[in-house]
Amino acid sequence: MAIPEDEIDLEDRVPGNVARIYRRLAVDRRQGTRTAPSFDDAVALHRVLAAIEHAAHEGRRVVVDAPNRVLPPL
Repeated sequence: MAIPEDEIDLEDRVPGNVARIYRRLAVDRRQGTRTAPSFDDAVALHRVLAAIEHAAHEGRRVVVDAPNRVLPPL
């Protein structure tokens, strides 16, 4: 995967959220950090979405254990 140069404005080419994730991935690759959302973050989000669907189907609240990970600023 080519890492975009800092001068390239991804906001013009890619929807905002995707551009921000690409930017985090690029910084992580350069600096050896882990600020971009991980597979574990995706699994937690999937659990929240599944709980929402389950709650809607059952017509009741469903408790889900999915802690919110705050991403550090770039």
